[in-house]
Amino acid sequence: MTDLRRTGPDRRNSFDVVRLIAALSVVLAHQLNIAGYALPGYGQPSIGLGGPKLADAGLYVFFALSGYLVFQSLDADPRTGRFLSARALRIYPGVVVNVAMCTVVGAIVSTLPASAYWGAAETWRFLVHNATILVSPTEFQLPGVLTESPWPSVNVPLWTLKYEILCYVVLLIVFKATGGSDRIRAVVLTVLTALAVGWFVYDRGHPPPATGGLDTLGSFSGVHVVRFFAVFLSGATCGAWRLTTPRRRLSVTAVIGLALATTPTAESRFVVAVLAIGLGGLMIGSSRLLFSRAYHGFGDLSYGTYLYAFPIQMFTMTHWLNAENFWGLTALDVLLALACAALSWRFVERPALRWKQGRRHGPMPDTAPLAQPV
Repeated sequence: MTDLRRTGPDRRNSFDVVRLIAALSVVLAHQLNIAGYALPGYGQPSIGLGGPKLADAGLYVFFALSGYLVFQSLDADPRTGRFLSARALRIYPGVVVNVAMCTVVGAIVSTLPASAYWGAAETWRFLVHNATILVSPTEFQLPGVLTESPWPSVNVPLWTLKYEILCYVVLLIVFKATGGSDRIRAVVLTVLTALAVGWFVYDRGHPPPATGGLDTLGSFSGVHVVRFFAVFLSGATCGAWRLTTPRRRLSVTAVIGLALATTPTAESRFVVAVLAIGLGGLMIGSSRLLFSRAYHGFGDLSYGTYLYAFPIQMFTMTHWLNAENFWGLTALDVLLALACAALSWRFVERPALRWKQGRRHGPMPDTAPLAQPV
């Protein structure tokens, strides 16, 4: 795998920091959304440039970076077995431990007796569906857990992981179909990106009937497939055309700005805004703008933050939120999520990466290259 995180003359980048900012934007959006069920004046905000929501903005950055970094990984080593094992070892150890911990803690805080909790089919669906990721639907509730909450969901963000894996499979197919030709691969990715973007614009103008609730998140949805494909493939296309050199970053930024200024319809403007957010994160991530040796030493905390923040938020906000303590609880939740993320990186994610790297080339350095899933 291409070493994109190791420091050096050409390796100092801002990917770790940008990923953490994206994760924290999702955390803040969920915090505001959860508070909106109980307090007036709160709710998940939309941002400018056409109105994508704050949590979605973080997801778009994740998918754009993932498309770029996973392309780099496949470009360096396109062997199918190694690619699939690398992706599995990056995603699954963290999520399996997270789901297991949520299930065990759920037994402790559930209003049901232990026998009823462990005997409930809902408990085992939560464990199996979420730990395997691809078994649909993603399960959000545990029996007797958070029943006093107007939104009794344990870990909603898990819903995006199935789309991340689907994107990996599509990119692998592109590599296999285009053989060893870099130019053909770049052209194919450009065409696929254009098709996904066009479909995304169409969907914005012709939205499917709303079903409401978490139904649209639990199962695979064509709407989400299209928008995540558009952003992921745009990141991969940037990798294929080598668009992250300093001069080309400026060109990409100029093209995005021109598109935002000249796009004629609200639907296309929204989609351009989505691409601007995702690719803007990629351009910053590939630069040295936010590079920090101090933060680099902590490892990648973004995945753990994404996995652990929501259960923490739901518990604290359900039991302790009042009109005066929103920002105090937010600070507490962020600190607890970062602590869990650090533990996940130290004892789960990094050992898995070291084991993977050891199977290939021997011991892995502390700062392992990786492509962050959502």
